[in-house]
Amino acid sequence: MKHFSLVILGLILLLLYTGCPTEPPMTYSITYHANGATGGSVPTDTGSYQAGSQVTVKTNYGNLVKTGFTFSGWNSAANGSGTDYAESSTFSMPAANVVLYAKWQSDGQAYIQANLTVNLTDYVSLLGDDKSMTVKANANTTVDSYAWYLDGVLQVGETSATCTIDGSVLGLGHHHIAVFVAKGNSYSSASISFEVVEFLSFSYDFEDSAEWDDFFLYSISGTAEDWDRTNATAHTGSYSAVSGSIDPNDAVFLELYGSVPADYMLYEVSFWYKVSSELDYDTFTFETYDDYRDDWITWVIDSGHTDWKYSTVYPEIYEFSDYCLDWGYSIDENWSSGEDCAWVDDITVTFIKREGGLL
Repeated sequence: MKHFSLVILGLILLLLYTGCPTEPPMTYSITYHANGATGGSVPTDTGSYQAGSQVTVKTNYGNLVKTGFTFSGWNSAANGSGTDYAESSTFSMPAANVVLYAKWQSDGQAYIQANLTVNLTDYVSLLGDDKSMTVKANANTTVDSYAWYLDGVLQVGETSATCTIDGSVLGLGHHHIAVFVAKGNSYSSASISFEVVEFLSFSYDFEDSAEWDDFFLYSISGTAEDWDRTNATAHTGSYSAVSGSIDPNDAVFLELYGSVPADYMLYEVSFWYKVSSELDYDTFTFETYDDYRDDWITWVIDSGHTDWKYSTVYPEIYEFSDYCLDWGYSIDENWSSGEDCAWVDDITVTFIKREGGLL
């Protein structure tokens, strides 16, 4: 009996030492389906994949063919309504087996979907004598031809996937641009409306020292005005504005302020900035103030070490309102990093009004 107890104790100690066996992780498979092919063979994938692993989609190396159709990749649904998977692309394996169906496109009648992308914001485009707008048509297949129409008039010479509109030839108000694309006997179209507005635009690149007189400089402590022009770095040209050395727990500000002209709206503020600071603790900010709303809005907060970044904000401050545009740099009381400052360059402030009055 004592010998038997020792055997049991030994088995228990062995299990404690080696640990209990764990179940192997679940794995899943990929199957390729010919989906009506009239010749060739489907690729095979003998792999077993864990959820989340990266999978490379097989090519049509078995030369699948279907009479009257062209092979155009794989899809997760037999009717092509699921997710497309291009040959040799990769995807993350789900926690389920995957079936990929051959996708067939009818010869001579390719389905076309033209999607226009236009550089508009809130459907307002700042077009004028020195402004232009480029429109691009994105079709989901190679097409034979493009035809562009501006307000119903064919744009002669505009026969590629992009069309550039010259703002100097357009009147104020609403306009409409459309594109018609064709492949074989199949056609598709897309369109978008936009608006031409009057605008006032003011730019500051700090190349001229006289521009500095338009800015107000101050600090939280009230003891320093530590922003200045520098030719040590710039986004364009030779000069930019830079925050200087400041005391711990202080912040310094570069500020533009004024009143919005009658019938106009402060629509857009754009600028480039760069930061070299302690990440998350010493920060660059851009804020706007509107006295009608009596409200400060913070648009940009950044820190760490960045190269030049572009920022555009849309404050929508209305006529007669006093406004303030505020670029700030603040530090905490502890560590510093890098050059411990921020730079700003190429500021543009734009006011707009529309035909017939305000927005």
